Amino acid sequence: MKQVLDSAVGSTHPPSPDEKGQQEKIFDEKSTSSYNQDHLIKGQFNPDADPHTHYEFGGPWGSLGLMILFPCLMYYFFICLWCYDGKLSRPDSLNPKEVIRWSSEFWQLIKLHTRPTWSATYLYMGLLFHQVFLAWFMPGVRQEGLPIPSLNGGKLTYYCNALCSWYATLATVFVLHSVLGVVRLGDVFDQLGHLMTIATIFGFAISLFYYILPIWQGQAVRMSGNHVYDFFMGAALNPRIGPIDLKLFAEVRIPWVGLFIIAVSGSVKQYETIGYVTPNSLFMVYGTGLYINACAKGEECIPLTWDMAYEKWGWLLSFWNFAGVAFTYDLYHESTSLKIPIFELFIRSLYLTYTLAYYVFDTSNSQKARFKMENDSQSQITSRIYGFPQLSYGTLKNPKVLIVEKSDRKLLIDGWWAVCRHPSSAGGTAETSCSDSPVREDGPAWSTARTAQSEHLSDGRVRERSGGTIRCLSPADEIGDASTRKAGRGCKNYSVPARAGHPQVHRHLCARGPRNTPSQ
Repeated sequence: MKQVLDSAVGSTHPPSPDEKGQQEKIFDEKSTSSYNQDHLIKGQFNPDADPHTHYEFGGPWGSLGLMILFPCLMYYFFICLWCYDGKLSRPDSLNPKEVIRWSSEFWQLIKLHTRPTWSATYLYMGLLFHQVFLAWFMPGVRQEGLPIPSLNGGKLTYYCNALCSWYATLATVFVLHSVLGVVRLGDVFDQLGHLMTIATIFGFAISLFYYILPIWQGQAVRMSGNHVYDFFMGAALNPRIGPIDLKLFAEVRIPWVGLFIIAVSGSVKQYETIGYVTPNSLFMVYGTGLYINACAKGEECIPLTWDMAYEKWGWLLSFWNFAGVAFTYDLYHESTSLKIPIFELFIRSLYLTYTLAYYVFDTSNSQKARFKMENDSQSQITSRIYGFPQLSYGTLKNPKVLIVEKSDRKLLIDGWWAVCRHPSSAGGTAETSCSDSPVREDGPAWSTARTAQSEHLSDGRVRERSGGTIRCLSPADEIGDASTRKAGRGCKNYSVPARAGHPQVHRHLCARGPRNTPSQ
């Protein structure tokens, strides 16, 4: 304290040699820190800016368990649906001989119905290379992503052409099936088990390749030092092949396109087998078609998500996108399940509910993405008018926001995001529950639990990034319009209890009513 006062008003006593040396050391440290901060080059790789801080998914043991559990569940449920009419197969007793007999029988069924075949390999790799070709050459738009810490706040540009690729895929499937007869969709359905094995092998292989490569190249980010956990979460953040960003590619092209083709192939197989298509099967085609179409026409929204800016390319993303999504959700389309009788009124209510949920899902995601384009990314709003359907209420003009005063970060609290915590997740849960309802009783519970976990992780990220006092603000407040400042009156501070490892978040209750957790 004495040194501070002396430096401010002038000391009558010159500093001792020790004090002088200490002052010079402090000055050198501050100068070096200031120099490093001022001379960071945006876009330059800097792994120290994004270090590993904590474990997720239960750490190494939880990661190992998930990598074993997910593939085993895929095979178990597939055999139960394919060979046991959807009933859960189990040994008749816990007698060791009976358990061994059942295990041996189940293993023989796995080998018979899911062994890798050359025909399944041609189908899966054909779809993969076809999607790569389209992603490389089809026309599209460019969208800038969010700032990336390991690039010193630099941003990546993503080439978004999933919509044209989606239309081209539909045309290709029609030509191969109906015109040339080279690939029959009914045969695709017969190959589901074999396709699942090829996809599983490819998912593990691509995960291993992109775990070793960035470490060898010195491009690994946020490494914990535990190989099991790091393989699960990944080493590379944004791997690319030419103009193709692998995370953006895998987010849409393989999982949802593949799932839609499986849904259509199930309906075709049903028509070839029993002479008609059940309402259940048509509903699956309708639901998966709406979802992949939404992902394709709104692909420019994906670069502004947490997945693209933060999540690494590890087993979790690569296996789930190349194998898990299509061959877990396709269990709803098995022929044994699709023959379940269903009331006409019930299926009509499902169509209506799903369509309304889709509207909320589509427009709420669009609201969040367009808001981020203007604020977090500070880029021009990208929109493609030729995407179908064009839904109103997807872009908010002059939305109400919350400002985090310590960082001036804007959080959206208008539109659907003023109604509930995560409207996009709520809409997605309703969609999945409708898709599950015609074919399995536990489907809605499964989708709700999965969405609850996603919301839990998302809320934690909001708490972590939104520390400090948050104040109500409308766009007019920023330009000093006194007439609109009244919107912020009547607000009062309140706090959300901090969780372990996260700062406390202070928010406002606005005059228009309590606000919820803001958009990320």
